[in-house]
Amino acid sequence: MDAYRLRDEWTRIAGVVLQPAAREAWRPTGGLLDALVVHFDGRRTVADSIAVATGCATLMLDALLDAMNLGLLVRVAAPAAPPTSPTSASTS
Repeated sequence: MDAYRLRDEWTRIAGVVLQPAAREAWRPTGGLLDALVVHFDGRRTVADSIAVATGCATLMLDALLDAMNLGLLVRVAAPAAPPTSPTSASTS
């Protein structure tokens, strides 16, 4: 059952972009997340951050979810879509 929960949680947060909460600096806990938190820069997704740091999501997932629930890591609002350039109509 736990494997299914981890898979579902990973699917839910893999594409989320996180950054440490602005209210205070990250305080090391001695846990697995300490080495990973520097990769949450507000630009990378959770999947990209974990791939850069460890490559193993299942080891970090519960610690990451706890940090999100405690408000230590917060979601970054999705950036606005870049403006599309108008297509030039050909003149004949």
